[in-house]
Amino acid sequence: MKKLFLCSAFFVVCLSVFAYYDRFSILILNPAPNEAPYLINTGGITAFNPFAIREVRYAINNLLSRQYLRENITGLDTIFPLYLPIGYSEAFFGEGTVLDDIGFTVEGDEERAISEITQALTEAASLPQLVGRLVKQGDGYWYFDGEKVNIKNHIRNDFEYRYQTGTYISAQLEKSGFAVTDNYCDSSTVVRSTDPALLEWSAYTEWWCSPMPFVTYEARLNIIMQMYAPCFGNMPGFNIEGYWQYRNELIDKKVNDYLHKRYFSEAEMRSLYLYIIKIGINEAVRIPLFAFISSN
Repeated sequence: MKKLFLCSAFFVVCLSVFAYYDRFSILILNPAPNEAPYLINTGGITAFNPFAIREVRYAINNLLSRQYLRENITGLDTIFPLYLPIGYSEAFFGEGTVLDDIGFTVEGDEERAISEITQALTEAASLPQLVGRLVKQGDGYWYFDGEKVNIKNHIRNDFEYRYQTGTYISAQLEKSGFAVTDNYCDSSTVVRSTDPALLEWSAYTEWWCSPMPFVTYEARLNIIMQMYAPCFGNMPGFNIEGYWQYRNELIDKKVNDYLHKRYFSEAEMRSLYLYIIKIGINEAVRIPLFAFISSN
């Protein structure tokens, strides 16, 4: 793993000098209500959201093979597997150790992921509010109140590689026992302009870009905070008044300490940077997939 990250980091450094490298494919999930019993009322109907279960979200890191995406997505010049929502280096700033501890691989681990998702849903099904309502039937699908648990995957189809990425994600989710509805779109409008509590979307593949390499902890912190800290307004709910909001007091407290402190040493910035990364990966609301070079 360390060798992989070191070699990849050198490769990305070279690309950053000569190309518009920092473009990312990142899966964002709708975690509402993000607490047991994972039920939410939408238009007078009680719905169950499997992505409200942190363990289900986290397992998707292994359900999706970044190696498969690298080898099969067409229309991109170069694909670089990604585990953090930032490019340039997964090793030079200490992230390599974090990722080694977690143990993700580019191949993923589909069998393990499906087992973990099944275990998490089985435990949820034992909650008093879900007993007899959340069940896995003989056809391999999970049902809630007699209906298949449905994932609404919003797929960008304005470029072929975006379509391919989205349909691959849907296929993997289907293997996990979910019914998946593919909703095709050409922007993130539905995701960013609707209350997550309405469950009009479950998953969406974001496409981020930046023309800059981030070579200091301060610069990298600013990106990581935007991607993981709810107070920045980029997490589900997007700080829109009246919407359900994803909250994470652990991250926001640390971020606010940093933003309002007049002096922050390099060591403190490094510690905060790695701290937020660990929590962000563990929460798995955003799951980075790959960075890429595109001729589009």
